[in-house]
Amino acid sequence: MDSGNQYGTGMLEAMAALLLFSIMALVLMHYLQGLRHNQDALRQYQQALTFAHQGLERYRLEDEDVPLILPPGWRLENQEQARGPACRRVVAEARSPSGRIVKLSEWFCRKAAGGVSAESL
Repeated sequence: MDSGNQYGTGMLEAMAALLLFSIMALVLMHYLQGLRHNQDALRQYQQALTFAHQGLERYRLEDEDVPLILPPGWRLENQEQARGPACRRVVAEARSPSGRIVKLSEWFCRKAAGGVSAESL
């Protein structure tokens, strides 16, 4: 004796809920992928800043003979530009394997007493 009342969900409602859940899961996975990509880019930027800073420090300490060991694919270059008789500007450029470039520069000037001072820009 069926009274015509149905209990529970039908097949159509269950499929609609599954479709909605699947779409939400895909959107969340895409969002997490984007976060990971940004985190990797920030990590590379931080590494590039560290390597460029180390390049300037090596120049300041006049320790060019000791090689700076970089991970595979990384490059570090120091460029020196004379600015007058007593000053020079040093630019340290770090390049990541993905092509991200970070440049740091610093002025090195002789003081009147013959010493050397450094100023960051």
